[in-house]
Amino acid sequence: MTESNQISDQGKRKSLSDPRIIKCMLSLVLELQGDVKKTTYNSNTCVLDVGCGPDANTAIAYADKGLTVTAIDADSKIVDNAIKAAEKKNVVINFQIFSVNNKLPFDDKSFDIVSCRAALHHFPDKKAFFSEANRILKPGGKLNIMDPIVSEELKIVWTILSRLAESDHYSYATFPEMMKLFSNQGFFIEGISHFLFERKLDDWISKKIVEVDENGKEMTGQFAMYTRSKMKEIIIEFMDQKLRDELHFENRGDAVNEDWWFYYNCLEIAARKI
Repeated sequence: MTESNQISDQGKRKSLSDPRIIKCMLSLVLELQGDVKKTTYNSNTCVLDVGCGPDANTAIAYADKGLTVTAIDADSKIVDNAIKAAEKKNVVINFQIFSVNNKLPFDDKSFDIVSCRAALHHFPDKKAFFSEANRILKPGGKLNIMDPIVSEELKIVWTILSRLAESDHYSYATFPEMMKLFSNQGFFIEGISHFLFERKLDDWISKKIVEVDENGKEMTGQFAMYTRSKMKEIIIEFMDQKLRDELHFENRGDAVNEDWWFYYNCLEIAARKI
């Protein structure tokens, strides 16, 4: 694999729906890269968004460009919310409930673009997903991946910590591991963009671990509060300074009113099937 030199730093972002992130993604995937013959993208261009999420930001961005989009997620509730999000944006997207733990239900060489953003770390078998992406992509098709990248040291610790809050979290990839996933499946990386994705510890845990009260309303439960306390304790008292620096872990409040934040180092990658 030959790696492109087109690497940019997009700075800190608080939301994956940030227009600057979306614009960067579309630029990396849809615009001419290097010596590759320019492709015309239109309604005949078929896109698959894997792990669309409740806001369906990626699927909506492609559909808004006039492309034909299919979006999948394993959670029926997430898909219901994604459908509502697409309706608000007045775009047509074919949503399906499906888990990547199984072979994707699509024919060989049926998509021009396969996108998977902020979902790869939830997949138990990343190699299998890349293999499936290769199978369903047309020759010269694009694979769009966005996910956090960690050092080998942080990967070990963060895999354990993240599962306190996300039972379906498997692991983030290191940079060499990510590059190997592309090269071993015959992809040529055309562009990479880097940004820091900002997370508030309390919000992250509260959204992932909820309880339901007697009226059926979701609420932050005692386990979420315990998880927050335990994660903060592990990061502050047991992580060495190198790992804390990699997380950019910081208290923006004070000793009484703590406000803990951290960052993920994220890569947005566009690659072409050779």
